[in-house]
Amino acid sequence: MEKKDWHSTEIDGVLSALETSREGISNEEVAKRLQEYGPNELKEEAKKQWYHLLWEQFTSILVIVLVISAAVSGYIAIREGEPMTDMYVILVIVVMNGILGFIQEYRAEQAVEALKAMVSPTVLVMRSGKEESIDSKDLVPGDIILLEAGSRVPADSRLLEAANLEVDEAALTGESRAASKRLAPVSPDAGIGDQKNMVFMGTIVTNGRAVAVVTETGMNSQFGKIAGMVMSIDVEPPPLTQKMDKMGRQLIAISLVLTIFVFFVLWFVHDSTLEEVFMTSVRLAVSAIPEGLPAVLTITLAL
Repeated sequence: MEKKDWHSTEIDGVLSALETSREGISNEEVAKRLQEYGPNELKEEAKKQWYHLLWEQFTSILVIVLVISAAVSGYIAIREGEPMTDMYVILVIVVMNGILGFIQEYRAEQAVEALKAMVSPTVLVMRSGKEESIDSKDLVPGDIILLEAGSRVPADSRLLEAANLEVDEAALTGESRAASKRLAPVSPDAGIGDQKNMVFMGTIVTNGRAVAVVTETGMNSQFGKIAGMVMSIDVEPPPLTQKMDKMGRQLIAISLVLTIFVFFVLWFVHDSTLEEVFMTSVRLAVSAIPEGLPAVLTITLAL
């Protein structure tokens, strides 16, 4: 089937290129085209399971160090018979940081789901001259669809008939006002917002009625291209997060160097017992770790 600039082609040329008519296509032809073009739905790559997202919140270098710090603080408290307040505070910070980060990433993972929710579940079509309601995922290029006020457009389509038709295209163009539609061809270079003789998947008819022929379905639609771009984005940690991870590694390195230095000073110069040297060095290492940094960072990025 020949691909065209549907918006710049006369109606008869569109119907001819799509090998269809105003009466619609037969069920046999529908089956063939479903095999060729696939179902009219937005595909998505395999998503991370929620437990993977949750686990990833506890694998950063700073969080691992905080968990170790909490364990050491608890050990020191038990040894000296003191309340384990420091350990509990550190663990609460780690858990809160993990929950906040998980919520952020889980919401981001639902981006394609949000787009899929904007696609109409059913649609009224003409097939072999008869009106019937079908699942929108069974639409194929060449199908004739019937639209009225309140309808959600199920696929990119070229208008064949239109009466006072207005369509809310904010999901695609960001335009707050509904676009008035007409049948005349437009320039081949016209942008989506200027293609007045087309209706697009995910947009909503706010006024009037129309008959249209489906030109693009699924991932070939404008909505599908957006979904494809969303899925293809290689998400990197924000620059602030990368710098914080780098700073965390630097703090750990400095802390270890100072701890070893203090250990040798106390052991060889002050002639302290091994237990005193060890406990003092550990306290120094724990105190050098910024317990609140991961939580502050997560909250800042969430704002």
